[in-house]
Amino acid sequence: MAHCLYLDPEAIDIVNNSEQFIVGLGSDLMLSQEKNSLAVQNVDYLTYLFNKVKPEKICFNYDYRWNVSQRGEWNNLDWDSPKRIIECVKSIGITERYLKNIFYGNATDFFKIH
Repeated sequence: MAHCLYLDPEAIDIVNNSEQFIVGLGSDLMLSQEKNSLAVQNVDYLTYLFNKVKPEKICFNYDYRWNVSQRGEWNNLDWDSPKRIIECVKSIGITERYLKNIFYGNATDFFKIH
């Protein structure tokens, strides 16, 4: 499921309780800036995501053309999402293993790529 379900609590609950879904967290920069598109708007996008979605349900992705700092500047791509994820995870005290799972472990498990 893309865009971390726009932080919709009901959708997050469904994903957390189903084996059929995994959540892609990109494009974090645009979603953080355009809070009016989120179901929960008065929170930090990544912090809320990491606190509400089960750790094994989150996977890293770059939503390539939405990977921009400002809507409409489609050729000015932002590649700092991994850095923001690492900073956020460290600031809320989550382990390095959790990071490895976000960046590749959860996706390989979900898609059974071993």
